[in-house]
Amino acid sequence: MLITSLQEAFRVEGLRTASAVSRGPGLTAIAISTGVRTTLERDVPLGYLAQVVAWIDPAVDVVLAEGYEEHGAPALELRPDGVEPFPMPEHERLAVLDPSELAAAFAERGPGYTGDAAERVLMDVLGRPAPQDRTPADGAQEPATGEGGTGRLGRMIRRLRGD
Repeated sequence: MLITSLQEAFRVEGLRTASAVSRGPGLTAIAISTGVRTTLERDVPLGYLAQVVAWIDPAVDVVLAEGYEEHGAPALELRPDGVEPFPMPEHERLAVLDPSELAAAFAERGPGYTGDAAERVLMDVLGRPAPQDRTPADGAQEPATGEGGTGRLGRMIRRLRGD
């Protein structure tokens, strides 16, 4: 749900995304927001993922990676209250989201609602200003983010365009 919501939030911002899932030894699945899908019968290390995605579609702005335990890219973490944090450098942890709060918000608001996770990626990873219209229409608070994570959902990687 989080990957879907992030992709929708970034689409609204005019960004092209890709998602990559490490499916175990020797298998990586990549899907581009344009509908292109590919499965590689090999591991694609986190450090090479942006490059591999750029070979498939050079216009991708953000790669959302799931199932990577490696360090070296900003991460969002799904972790219920009371669960131990995933061992990672704190400077890589953008936000921790409670999966039950996210599921409830997804059911109520639909894809595109990410708490403040999309804004964090836009500002902290892509260096873009956060949209001003992300506040829910009913004035409800965004789901809280915390400091910590075991069920790390993914890593965000900015594809460098030489800037």
